[in-house]
Amino acid sequence: MLKRILFFLFLIASVFTLGACSTNENTSYVYHPSKTELAKWMKAEGADQETTDFLANRMDLKATLTFNDHHAKLTLSTKVVDETNHWDYEFTVDREKQILKSSSPSSRIPYRINGDELTLDISKNTDESLQSTLVYLKNATLSEVNRKVEDIFILDLLLASLLGI
Repeated sequence: MLKRILFFLFLIASVFTLGACSTNENTSYVYHPSKTELAKWMKAEGADQETTDFLANRMDLKATLTFNDHHAKLTLSTKVVDETNHWDYEFTVDREKQILKSSSPSSRIPYRINGDELTLDISKNTDESLQSTLVYLKNATLSEVNRKVEDIFILDLLLASLLGI
């Protein structure tokens, strides 16, 4: 009975500890728009109705931005009909100013985090090669991938094995 009480107390403590100590030091954000969102984006970029109807159902887009301490990696993949493209960009992160910096001195991308959503301000990036790729993320909101539940579950399993429950 004592072991079960200790397990329950640890479960509660682990939830509060992870919640209080969590930071966005190692966090991933994902953008994977629906076909409807892709159609709206294409229309906003000036595509005619025929092109939008044809491509919206044959296009897939996924972007993942992963923060790891003071570094970030942006992975962008597109599939249009049968052609797949994949881009990876490495950045250093200035968390205080919320800016991603690439190796090119002119590539500085401001970002904003609001709750579990991240938006990139690609309008202020001056690197043309990066700008042409990031047009896919214009007005995109990336959603945080939540890993806290997995962390709590692992801690609980560890405690259960230690207590022999």
